[in-house]
Parts: sequence; structure tokens; C-alpha cells
Amino acid sequence: MNDFIITLLFGWLGVHKFMQKKYGLGILYFFTLGLCGIGWAVDTIAAFMRMTTGKQPAPATQNPNTFSGGVRASGKQLIKSFDTVIVGTFAKCDLDPESKREDLIFCVKPNWELSLKHWEYKGNPAYYVLHPNGADLGNIREGLAKILYDEYRDCEFKVYAIKKGYDDVHDCATYNIRIDIYR
Repeated sequence: MNDFIITLLFGWLGVHKFMQKKYGLGILYFFTLGLCGIGWAVDTIAAFMRMTTGKQPAPATQNPNTFSGGVRASGKQLIKSFDTVIVGTFAKCDLDPESKREDLIFCVKPNWELSLKHWEYKGNPAYYVLHPNGADLGNIREGLAKILYDEYRDCEFKVYAIKKGYDDVHDCATYNIRIDIYR
């Protein structure tokens, strides 16, 4: 009900888009008065339909490969998520020495599905973050690698690119990622 009322009264200013964390659209709605009223009207009708049917919009951060309640198509339940950053992007790829990790980072797009590959570094668990082509983009931090290995190694990991970042220490690009864990 609140979604409908906010959209009806303030949608032409984009308030509902800001609440959905869709800041770009919120700014666009603000400066175009709800896309000349058309976007506002469509969103108001959609909010009314959601209100009458009881369906709520998915959160802006919801994973595209999950369904309601965090249940995957495989029937596994989302049990934990970690937001982290890829480290070691300044180095050459270990799995493909001809490639530079930083070059591959520039090709990654938000919402891309990446993957993890377990390995050991000086006797400790470590995980490569893999580009869809199989090359390693870098690693996850040592502490998180230990947690994933010790507590969740029997689970399914799904990794998604969130947004580009920058490593000031090594003066190179990196990427923020989300690791969803399913059991």
C-alpha cells in the first residue's frame, strides 16, 4: 500500500525510484517530471496492481538467478551472502600466464556470473575468482577464503560482479563481487 501511495503522490518526482535504489532513474524522473508523466502513470498502475495482488517488487540487489525467498531453481536455499572485492588484480593470471588480470577486469560487466576455484597458498585455503572464460581475475581475501573453506565447502557458491573498484595500494582496477552460498 505504501509503495502505491508514494508512487501516486511523489512518483512524478522519482521518489519511488530512489526508494528502490534505482538512483539513475530517480534523477531522470525528477528532471523529466516522471518521464513527462508517462513513466509515472505506468509505475502508478504497476504499484496498484502489486498492491491488489499482494506481489512485491524484487529488491534491487536481488540476484537474477534466485527466486522468491532465495530458493534457486535447483531447490537449494540461500543461506549466506558476502560482499567483497577481488584482490591481486595487479598480477598476471596464474591460470593463463599470457593474460593480465587488470585487462580482464575491464571486460567484466555488472551482474556477470563469475565463479570460484579452490586452491592452496602456503598451506592455507585460497580461492581464485574466475572470469567466464576460465581465466583468474584475482583472489578473495585470505580471511574470507578460510571462512568459505571451513564453514561452507560443501555448499554451492554463486558469484556475481557488482561494480568496478580501484585498488589504491597497487594502483590498479578491481571489482566488487557478491558471493551467494546455497545449501
